[in-house]
Amino acid sequence: MQAYDPVAHQLEYYQYRQQKPGWQDLLQVVFSGIFSDADENDARDFLRQAGKHLARRYPLAASLTLGELEDRINQRLAEFDWGFIRLEPAERQITLLHQAWPARLPSEQQQNEEQSWRRAFTCVLEGLYGEWMLSQSGHPHVAVRKQSSDVAGQTLVFLYKSGL
Repeated sequence: MQAYDPVAHQLEYYQYRQQKPGWQDLLQVVFSGIFSDADENDARDFLRQAGKHLARRYPLAASLTLGELEDRINQRLAEFDWGFIRLEPAERQITLLHQAWPARLPSEQQQNEEQSWRRAFTCVLEGLYGEWMLSQSGHPHVAVRKQSSDVAGQTLVFLYKSGL
């Protein structure tokens, strides 16, 4: 088995990626409006709900293994040009590593816009992943929440675990 190289995987993904002009700007305006017009918790809940609705609109076929689930999620993410995910199981949790996500490039806008984009987009992903996990015989009381990013901020780290 070949060793997994996340940098090589990202470079290969970006080589074939197409980005449509304007869509991130439109979403940035919408996301900024949501966070400025609602308190933080309400804004996060609204965007998680949007992610759940998106998951219901684009359901996954039943998966018998975690590898199948990872493949099905990656097929959907590829349809959106939203990068790819790697699932890492542990005893009582699953870590979701999302790479090559549609980040705003630092040179495009100010750093606070990039942070705002990341905050909003991760809320959408929390809802999306949570609903997809629920549809795969998950439990309603188990949540998906963003935990961290890698040092360069290129990998979004989510945790699927009870009690979050």
